[in-house]
Amino acid sequence: MPKQQAGSPWTPPPGVDFGWRAHQAIQEWTRSVDAKASIVLTFETVVAAVAARELAKDTGAFANATGFKLVIAIAIGALLGVAVLAAVSVVLPRLARRRTRKHYADGLIYFGHLRLRSVDDIAKALEGLEDGRVIRQLASQLSVTSKVAWRKHASLQLSIACFVLGALGLVAGLIGY
Repeated sequence: MPKQQAGSPWTPPPGVDFGWRAHQAIQEWTRSVDAKASIVLTFETVVAAVAARELAKDTGAFANATGFKLVIAIAIGALLGVAVLAAVSVVLPRLARRRTRKHYADGLIYFGHLRLRSVDDIAKALEGLEDGRVIRQLASQLSVTSKVAWRKHASLQLSIACFVLGALGLVAGLIGY
């Protein structure tokens, strides 16, 4: 690949521009799933509190549950507990501390890597970047962020499914007993 003329602005290869657009889309999807999880977590916490109250208070729908009714009460509690934990896992920041410490010298995009490098080290690495290394850095970032976004979406999906089942069980238990 031909070198840029000294003093002329760098023109990124088409793959770099596309890569940054893809990265921006992944970041947007991640923000969106975080916002959804925050809303879902609020509802789940309220419903879990109602279920806990019905189990704990002497006159609650499940207070003296035995047999099948106890199994249902435990299942409702488990489903709502998994729902809340799955939603929390979506909004919990993922810093990958061990992997970040291990690979910080190779990273020029993720803030977890950059925080471990000196200004001079970052400047030197940026000055020495060639198109192939830029693309490699971007590809690495796209791979990692897409895996994080996928895990967050899958966790939210699990959270909502468990919540719906647990809430339906709670309603059925409150109405049926």
